[in-house]
Amino acid sequence: MLNIANAITLSLVFSGPITFCTQAFFVFRLYSFSQKKALLVFCSLLVVTQFAFTLMVSIATDTTGVLSLNSWQWFIIFGLFITICADMTIAVSMSYYLKASEPAFGRTSRVVDQMVLYILATGIITSISSLASGISVH
Repeated sequence: MLNIANAITLSLVFSGPITFCTQAFFVFRLYSFSQKKALLVFCSLLVVTQFAFTLMVSIATDTTGVLSLNSWQWFIIFGLFITICADMTIAVSMSYYLKASEPAFGRTSRVVDQMVLYILATGIITSISSLASGISVH
């Protein structure tokens, strides 16, 4: 049977790589749209830093068997803050470059508008989720 400590450890171990792969994909897509190396480097730095924070917390949890919030609280909150920054930077930048390259055709324009709305909505949802997690840890 899986106890709560093992479930948290398992969640931490899998959430880091999944989040990293997802955000890395969107950073690659963002670079495809923008062709801006500075944006690529900035977003990549955020994504890799967030992954490193998640990896360190999951290793500490796995080795000790329990996550001590007193000693890791600032680390977790900072990692969640980086996640919020990465999600919002990717969502806003992707929406900006998608809207900037929008064609003048009416039907295609509506599709682009819907995609921008979807990108912003999903970026905001993941950011709110990270913010709620940070508040609950604090």
